[in-house]
Amino acid sequence: MTKKLKIWLGIFLAMFVVPEVLWSPVGNFIYSFITDHPFRDNFFMHSDNRSWLIVVNSLQFFGLIIAAIFLSAHKLYKKFRNGRVVLFLIFSFLVANFIVLYAIIATLGYWS
Repeated sequence: MTKKLKIWLGIFLAMFVVPEVLWSPVGNFIYSFITDHPFRDNFFMHSDNRSWLIVVNSLQFFGLIIAAIFLSAHKLYKKFRNGRVVLFLIFSFLVANFIVLYAIIATLGYWS
């Protein structure tokens, strides 16, 4: 894998990882269904900031989509060890993020 491809893959994966580490919007949303409180309380969990939560989840979603397309189109998952596992993890995070993003948008009128 060339240096340019590694940099672009890192940028696209960072679009998901950085917001998830800072605020855990996907993890908080899923965990709040299991229990009655989030595991990391932050400003996204308040109903006044739902639009910011949608923006951050959309950024994460598009970062994962582009990273998955990037890995698949360039067949990069074949060029490094455990590439298929990484691709599977990206797709599972993509599905989880899509479900959370859909739930947030679907309940937007309910919370207003």
